[in-house]
Amino acid sequence: SDRDENSADIVEGITSVRPPVVLDPTWLWDFNSDPNVKRPTYEDYVIVYGQDFTELYIEQLISYAGQHKLKLICLDCNNDNYEWCDVIIKQAELSPFEWVGLFKYAQKIATSTYHGLTFGLIFKKPIAFCATDFILSKASSLLKEIGLYELLSPKGQSVDRMLNYEWNYERIVPIINKKRKQSFDYLKQIINCNV
Repeated sequence: SDRDENSADIVEGITSVRPPVVLDPTWLWDFNSDPNVKRPTYEDYVIVYGQDFTELYIEQLISYAGQHKLKLICLDCNNDNYEWCDVIIKQAELSPFEWVGLFKYAQKIATSTYHGLTFGLIFKKPIAFCATDFILSKASSLLKEIGLYELLSPKGQSVDRMLNYEWNYERIVPIINKKRKQSFDYLKQIINCNV
């Protein structure tokens, strides 16, 4: 199985067999109800997670945070030393549940990564996505299915437009829940075939 249509296309091109497309395993755990997810000491913040942010995106994000009195907290993804953030937290300093908690309790998510998008959607947050071709190749099919491709895919999209967008999670969540059920059904089928 694969987590996105692009990867399934690649596998099919190599093997002549199309694998089923299921959700990334991150979607299969209920992080919203997990009591192990830690509430951080920070409040009123935007999580910044990723790399390859454009200068325009950074300027707009700093401006947005200032206007809304939000701290910018960088979750170090790849030795990211973003001096433009108010706080930089190295991943090695966090347990997985603390890391997830920073996403869960953020007001907004600023990201350029697949899992930044994923956790933003899981926790029903407004997301400012700094689109890259690499991540769009993995996320475009899901974004199209949930109706966010036009908002999040254009390069140079306004941070204000994305974060002030009216995020309709009442429409998004049922689509994701259906995909989650299909993914669980596929896993059960595979497990039962191999027992």
